[in-house]
Amino acid sequence: MNKPLRFNIELGRTKPVNIRNEQVRCPFCDRSKLTDILDTSGH
Repeated sequence: MNKPLRFNIELGRTKPVNIRNEQVRCPFCDRSKLTDILDTSGH
């Protein structure tokens, strides 16, 4: 049985606000610096 994906709002609050401040990059958008990726294929 699949479990629902839960979003941790406290963790989300630590993400940089790059919509208002273009100088700050989203850490998830720089794929070259990400580690421990399980899968990159799919939808």
